[in-house]
Amino acid sequence: RMLALVFSAIFSLAVVVPHAPARGLAPQVVVEAQLTALQRGDVRCCFSFASPNNRRATGPWTKFERMVKQTPAYAPLVGCTSFEILSVLSVSPRKWRCRVRVRPAGSSSAPFAVADPFVDYSWELSQQGEQAATFSIGQALRHRKYEYRGVIVGFDLECTQSEEWMQMMNVEGLTRGRMQPFYNVLVDERDRPGAQMSYVAEENIVPDSPVSERLQHPAAAELLLSLDKETGTYTVRDELAAQYHAESVAGCWLVDGVIPDRPAVE
Repeated sequence: RMLALVFSAIFSLAVVVPHAPARGLAPQVVVEAQLTALQRGDVRCCFSFASPNNRRATGPWTKFERMVKQTPAYAPLVGCTSFEILSVLSVSPRKWRCRVRVRPAGSSSAPFAVADPFVDYSWELSQQGEQAATFSIGQALRHRKYEYRGVIVGFDLECTQSEEWMQMMNVEGLTRGRMQPFYNVLVDERDRPGAQMSYVAEENIVPDSPVSERLQHPAAAELLLSLDKETGTYTVRDELAAQYHAESVAGCWLVDGVIPDRPAVE
């Protein structure tokens, strides 16, 4: 009886599915977490495993939910009867692909049922940069080298620009190189006219506080709400905040996209 209880405990631990990203979760575990969330209809939990690029393209989560539930190619995922990870492929050290087979709710494998009651998908995942972002969206700053003022409105945990861009900007000449957070910055027009946005390495950011007046930039009214002059931080619009995880996802495997391999059976 004691042995049976031990096996039961081991099995219970084995089937625990995470509800949020965490460093150390393998790519296939992330896929299982999303599929399990979709199976129980929890699209918001599923969205929590989306990569920043994915969130920018499909978020906020309410928009993501409508897309998943109302798009014929993805609707079979919600409330599916069962799912199976068919294969896991390392495309590169930090990119993986998982092939998944789903049985939609209402399908059947009984004799004389539809010829193919399954839908196949390809899950694309990437591992996020290892260094957590020091600064948050809405932070006022000055550029360490060029001294212009700005406000952070986005970031990547490492440089995501092309090799050509990195060579032109001598990114590898930076003290911390490309493998540090880079920030999308609205540049104050009083310092650099022309509605500029720059992409700034973390080592070149100096927080600016206190600040005496709001940023001057055409996009400021659309993205930035109230300003705390003492701390130099803005409250940003919900749509912008939803593009980024509330907790650090440094080193985590996240989902860049899900591609239907075969259309749902009518």
